[in-house]
Formats: sequence, structure tokens, C-alpha cells
Amino acid sequence: FFFALRKMVYVDGVGLSEGGMLWFPDLTQHDPYYMLPVLSGLSLFGMVSLGDAGQAGAKPDAQQQMVKNVMRGAAVVIVPATAWFESGVFIYWLTANALAVTQTLALRQPSIRSAVG
Repeated sequence: FFFALRKMVYVDGVGLSEGGMLWFPDLTQHDPYYMLPVLSGLSLFGMVSLGDAGQAGAKPDAQQQMVKNVMRGAAVVIVPATAWFESGVFIYWLTANALAVTQTLALRQPSIRSAVG
């Protein structure tokens, strides 16, 4: 999926070369200010820190804590490792991460959890 997404930014007729906004007008080019990679890393760090909505309030065991710390480290490493990626890839990641964080926060609410089973 990831490689298909990266190749899609170069397909003629999709309109990604003109579909950007603000400081990234061309989604087929990398972010010249590196704000999108930093925001993606921060959103991943936030998702990892929030954890699983099903375990809200539960204390993670040592192995779970180690995995969480490794993923936090990956969120930091991913910024320079992906800084040259096309802006369109980061827009997808930021959108997906924002939806995941929203879902996690919503499922932590007892009323919503009981409504969805």
C-alpha cells in the first residue's frame, strides 16, 4: 500500500502536482520546510503515547512498556528518515493519524464504548 501511495503522486491526471496548500502547493515534491515530516512524527508519538483505547487506565507490563518506548523512538527516527518523501504521503499519514487519535479518544469515553459494544 505504501509503495502504491508513493507511486500515485506521479500518475498523470491525479492532480497532486497542484493539489497542495499553504507552504506545500505541490504534493509531488518534498516539504521544503520539513514541517510535514515533523508533524507526522509528532502525531505518531501522540498515537503511541495514547496507547490502546481498550487498555485505558491499565498499567502496561514490562514488555508492553518496552514496545511503547521503541515505537516512541521510531516516531523520532522517522522524521529524518522520511524527510525527503513527497508531501502527498505526509498528508495521508497526518489524516490517518488524526482519525486514529480521534477514534482512540472517543473510545475512551464510557458512553461511546457502551454504545458501540
